[in-house]
Amino acid sequence: MKIILPLINRAVLLFVILCVMVLSISVYASDATDSIYKLDDTHGAGDHLGKNCLQRAELIPGSRPSVLVLCNTLNMYENASVRSRILRTLRYGDLLELIQEEASEGLLYVARKDMHGDQLIEQTGWVDLRFVAVNPDFYIAMHPTPVYAFPSVDGKVITTLNTYDSLHILAEYPGFYCVSIRGAAGFVEKE
Repeated sequence: MKIILPLINRAVLLFVILCVMVLSISVYASDATDSIYKLDDTHGAGDHLGKNCLQRAELIPGSRPSVLVLCNTLNMYENASVRSRILRTLRYGDLLELIQEEASEGLLYVARKDMHGDQLIEQTGWVDLRFVAVNPDFYIAMHPTPVYAFPSVDGKVITTLNTYDSLHILAEYPGFYCVSIRGAAGFVEKE
């Protein structure tokens, strides 16, 4: 009896952990669909034959364009000057909202939203335009896809995307997209 009870407790514990994981994934997935973007499948989106696809993000009316941080760390300044007080340090992959379309002295006026308890706090400031992408499109791999060091299939493969991995597109080159991957740039072949 002493041996069976710990086995039952372990089985119950594993079942509870599995349920929590499944619920977490489903909540995350439903949050991901509540984006300010609607996916537009009219611009070369992948078909059912397994081709990789480009998803262009169109803004929902009334929302602001997104700004993606592309470097490991990026300062947000109080004013439109790198000499002004630093409000916070942003990290690679942070998403901001664009407030002012025109850059001032190479800086963009943006907002960062954070949850503090049950309150949504918006902080505004200025970030360096050279280290962000405004409203980037997404590249979605529909099968394992090599990422090259430069825009050529003869280039070194720096990583391979798994099926359904998505990356932000930084630029287009003949036959390739330049994508942001873990703070660096790589190239994926257009299909």
